[in-house]
Amino acid sequence: MIPIPRRRERTMSSPTQHAAPSDASVRRKVLKTSQSWMLQAPAGSGKTELLMQRFLACLAKVDQPESVLAITFTRKAAAEMRNRILSTLQRAEKLSDEEILTLQDHQRESLRLAREVLETSSMLGWNLLEHPARLQVRTLDSFCESLAQRAPFKGLLGGVAQVTEDARPLYELAAQRVIDELVDPGTRGDAVAALLARMDNNVSGVRDLLISMLARRDQWLHFLGRSDAFDSSQQETLRRKLEAALVLSVEEDLALIHKHAHTVLSKAQQDEILAFISYSASQRADSAGAPASVIDSIAASADVVSISSADSGWPAPKARNLSVWRNICEFLLTASKPALRKTVNVRNGFPSETAEQKAQRKRCLDFLEALSQQPGAQDLCDVLSRIRRLPDPHYTESQWQFMLAVLEVLPLAAANLKIVFSEQARIDFAEYAQRALAAIGEEGDPTELGLQLGYRIRHILVDEFQDTNRVQVELLARLLRTWEADEECSTFYVGDPMQSIYAFRQADVAIYQQARAEGIGGHQHGFDRLTQNFRSQQSLVEWFNRVFPLILREDSDLTNAVQYAEAESSRPVLDGPAVQIRGFADGAREEEAKHLAECIRRELAIPTPADENPSTLAVLVRSRTHLPHLVEAFRSAGIEYRAVKTDRLSERPLIRDLEALRTALADLADRTAWLAVLRAPWCGLALADLLELCRGDERSTVRELLRQRSSMLSDHAQTALARCVPVLEDALSRQGRGSVRALVESTWLRLGGPVCVTDRAQGIRDAETYFALLDAESSAGMVRDPENFARKLDDLFAPADTRSGIRVEIMPIHQAKGLEWDVVFLPALERCTRQDEKSLLYWRLRRRGEDEFLLLGPMEAAGNSDRKAATIEGYLRDIASECSLEELKRLFYVAATRARKRLYLSAALSASGQPKTGSILRLLWDVPGMQQEFAPAESLEVSASVAHQKEKTPSELLLRRLPLTFVPPQAPEPLQWSCSHRRGEEGQHSFDWAGELARHVGVVAHSFLQRIALEGLSNWDARRVAAARPAIVASLLRSGVEHGRLEEGTVRVTEALCKTLEDERGRWLLSPQAEHRCELKVSAVIEGEMQHVRIDRTFIEDGTRWVIDYKTSPQEGGNLERFLRMQVEKYRPDMQRYVRVLGMFDPRPIRCALYFPLLGRLCPIEV
Repeated sequence: MIPIPRRRERTMSSPTQHAAPSDASVRRKVLKTSQSWMLQAPAGSGKTELLMQRFLACLAKVDQPESVLAITFTRKAAAEMRNRILSTLQRAEKLSDEEILTLQDHQRESLRLAREVLETSSMLGWNLLEHPARLQVRTLDSFCESLAQRAPFKGLLGGVAQVTEDARPLYELAAQRVIDELVDPGTRGDAVAALLARMDNNVSGVRDLLISMLARRDQWLHFLGRSDAFDSSQQETLRRKLEAALVLSVEEDLALIHKHAHTVLSKAQQDEILAFISYSASQRADSAGAPASVIDSIAASADVVSISSADSGWPAPKARNLSVWRNICEFLLTASKPALRKTVNVRNGFPSETAEQKAQRKRCLDFLEALSQQPGAQDLCDVLSRIRRLPDPHYTESQWQFMLAVLEVLPLAAANLKIVFSEQARIDFAEYAQRALAAIGEEGDPTELGLQLGYRIRHILVDEFQDTNRVQVELLARLLRTWEADEECSTFYVGDPMQSIYAFRQADVAIYQQARAEGIGGHQHGFDRLTQNFRSQQSLVEWFNRVFPLILREDSDLTNAVQYAEAESSRPVLDGPAVQIRGFADGAREEEAKHLAECIRRELAIPTPADENPSTLAVLVRSRTHLPHLVEAFRSAGIEYRAVKTDRLSERPLIRDLEALRTALADLADRTAWLAVLRAPWCGLALADLLELCRGDERSTVRELLRQRSSMLSDHAQTALARCVPVLEDALSRQGRGSVRALVESTWLRLGGPVCVTDRAQGIRDAETYFALLDAESSAGMVRDPENFARKLDDLFAPADTRSGIRVEIMPIHQAKGLEWDVVFLPALERCTRQDEKSLLYWRLRRRGEDEFLLLGPMEAAGNSDRKAATIEGYLRDIASECSLEELKRLFYVAATRARKRLYLSAALSASGQPKTGSILRLLWDVPGMQQEFAPAESLEVSASVAHQKEKTPSELLLRRLPLTFVPPQAPEPLQWSCSHRRGEEGQHSFDWAGELARHVGVVAHSFLQRIALEGLSNWDARRVAAARPAIVASLLRSGVEHGRLEEGTVRVTEALCKTLEDERGRWLLSPQAEHRCELKVSAVIEGEMQHVRIDRTFIEDGTRWVIDYKTSPQEGGNLERFLRMQVEKYRPDMQRYVRVLGMFDPRPIRCALYFPLLGRLCPIEV
């Protein structure tokens, strides 16, 4: 029996009241498995329990538990759901009917469904409680991985690749190969040259842009396809379609502007505006020597009069009238911001030389003044200002040629990435998803695996559906298309578009809206909403319902905007204000941090009722850069906190010292690293000593200077160096003889590094995290890729404090989704985050009815001076910015709804009094009453415990250093361990006669001979071996071969493979045989010794088992036969051990032989 897990504090909410929720009817009907549903579940609505109930309801209706598949997006969510299911099944088995009757309605319903499952399990022999692994609750990534592994992708080298979370080195390699095409004449080289010309020949900039595009290729690869293979006629067709899409988008924007103008302005006002524009045009036309720009403006003004009519008012919202709309915009609005003009002059076509001109100018000014006082005037200005961003809906010839170059290069980059994946035997998650798609098959042409899955899986449940991307939804669609129309199958999608905050992971809330309206894969579903909030107290929910309808206003597929759905609270009102808001003066971040610390201290001091757990608190921020003042205030106030992915490990002094030590040991010429080692706490040389050490000598290494000048340093420095230098010298003597981690860690310990750490427990955790990364990124006594290691170290965060009893947590808002706390603090609401970076290509998929059209725009050339002109890039970037702004609104919703009892908001207002666009404070600014609530107080009362920071004494400002008398403690005695069976000798042989290269060549050649045997001889010949050369090089590098000997090693491996394929005996060994295996591992206990063997190749022929050992040893002169006899005698003991171990399992006769690929000889061995 699996023990029932204790409920953790930080889990999704569950109902706790006895009264039925207002949406109880919705909760009941979605448990009917005969119908598919999409359910919108806002924050705190108890969706996790409802998902579990639906899973149990489906489980009770199927023949096998594997027929019900639940998909989540995180391992944590999958584990929580699995634990809930198992816990409910265990309780259903354990509790009596009387005990169940005392529970709440939702708990009784869960236990009822669980009992039905247990009855089905007993009847069909599932034994779920004994075999919980049969419950298919998985993350989407793990599901894709299982599909890809069941139908391995056959690349250049075949086999199943390993997924990596850091694929940037692979992207870099693929991008560099694309840039290398520049030297080759032809279309590809010309396309790369066009990219470089666009970027002002900035090679590294182009490489970075390609890397960025490859990381997001699942967003564009599906619509680019094989665009690089288009002929000229197809290119023109593509251009017409793309420009038609731009026209549609521009006209949709104009239609919204046109509609809004008709709402705000009367017909008479529109006519009067047209009359003023006509007058302006006539006056400017009379001006002598008007510049070309004015002439164009006059022409556009004349078009206003000709296009509009007495009935239609303003011009029609058509792309052909774009210049007219621009002229209206420029006439009404100021140039700097979306506001009505307050004055007009001769430059605007309103001279004041005559009385009539003065009267007309006054009429215009009076009209503009009256219009500015009209309700909705500012909204009209905001809408009209959108005209300025609308581009001409066609490509210039320069833009189109660059587009063609990009459309040539991007598929090439994607193809190179696939080759890199195959060579490195590593792929990213996006590739796993693509391989999972291929494993299921296309629409109308499913693979055998796709049909098997469609037959086996009867019910699919998807959690957090708003976080899906296009590839993931396509995977679901292909799976659903394998279902027959009359089959009893169902889907259940749960999500909340108001909580879609992962656009940086390619999640698209528009997919949710589209699936809601159209279904997925031809499979329709019903739709409904949950309205009950079981998490937040009533006053909080009322605040949400008052504020968020003014922020999340409407649905829009253009900007991914979603409309707020009101909620009802199930929890009573608590004493005191539910939301507390505080504003601070510009730049008063320290004051804000102190205030926050004081509020946290007050919250922690509130007594905990006997029937409740201690309250939990969270500080949520948009960016880690918003934390330094807060963290410092918490430390000063003595507040213990747990930071989740907030402290970069590379910024901590301990890690900087460790990295300096690693760098110094690896590079004697790195003077900065060596001086940092001598300055570190374990040595502690003063700056004066370091200056004296290096004075006047810029060429010698620090190691040489220590030998020459140590006697010139202070007594303190000489004493410290007498202890530290021997340790460093010993480490240098061991360089390259073992792992990098062992070298750095042992040196750090011997120097006394752990003693220098202030917080010993945290320091040890940080050091262990660093050493683990160092171990993973090194091999053969060196860091494989220093730049990649530095990047990974920079992305590494200090592990969170796991001690119990810590009630305050700090984390980014994105990390907080799915969690909840009693009290939530949202500080620094005035702060913004970094904007999007440049891209080679900008795109946006739009829908009009059932049609989908693509907006595609090129990156503008570097140094484009006309910044005011509307461009397609600027238009699409503006749309992306609006989408980001909408996601910011949802991010604020997610952050605020984490609170159960109280919510604290704070911000420092700018000197101008207007929040920055892109800040959460700007979202709140127009909510009635918010500006007054955020107004900074004249004086801020903060308790002395926090506000009064004592002056730091000189002793506190001193650097932490080891005393000169420090002696490292003696190492403990080594642990003694013995096995019940002695382990036999492995029979390793020395390669000293040929160096390390021979061993590495043997390892790589063995792996490729294994691949040939597994893939079949028919798939391999000399050309295939030549094509695999990059993979051979990569394998040798991973094995630790130095760059200087790569060519020699590659030639040896290639020669061994080619000679084996040419040799009749080699082809016999690799041909399909009965029970053939490669690299077979076998273990057995023989005469009390544990024997482990690995056999290169074994198979059965004519009732005899053959055991083959490959030997890639070359013959370096001398007699060949004598060399072969020596090799046979050398390896006879190994073959005897193989026979003894295999004989324990296989009674058939065994024959042994050595095969020499480089020599084409098969040498039998009598054992």
